[in-house]
Amino acid sequence: MRRRPVVIAIILLAVAAVITVIAIAIIGPGDRDAPTSTSDRSSEVPESGEASTPSLPLPDADGSLVTAPLPESGSAEGEFVEGFPQEIIPLAPDSEIESTSLAVEGDREQVGLVAASNGAASAVVDYYRSVFTSLGLTERETDAVAGSTALVFTRGADNITLTVADRADGADYTVVGVFTAK
Repeated sequence: MRRRPVVIAIILLAVAAVITVIAIAIIGPGDRDAPTSTSDRSSEVPESGEASTPSLPLPDADGSLVTAPLPESGSAEGEFVEGFPQEIIPLAPDSEIESTSLAVEGDREQVGLVAASNGAASAVVDYYRSVFTSLGLTERETDAVAGSTALVFTRGADNITLTVADRADGADYTVVGVFTAK
């Protein structure tokens, strides 16, 4: 999986995710009360054989998904960095981690996951849509690099951006989360 086009696609996806997170931090996550298309999907039950999603208690409407004390900053290649919130951002089925990162400053935490899936981009989107909406996050589409799909999931001050692009033998994706610990 370490071919040059894959590396370039991953870099482009990571840049798009970071730009999206920065834009959300500057202009805000948008109208959280606006209806979204996720309400229909959040009650779907996975077909047998599909991976189940983690189940965490939902925080109150303004509650964060992370609590203090936050872990130390770090990064890892090919595995989850120590302290990565896998219960919030798990690895999608049939995927391989390229890298993970965790940056902490004060009560803010930014985490990143760069991975490749043997499945289609739509399967990756469906998996994370199910995970994030089950955690009480609200979905909206956002601008993405040509050939990719980007979605932003928000709850209170927490934001998660998913960027996915199909490739010939699967999909490349990045997940960037920005959380404020309560």
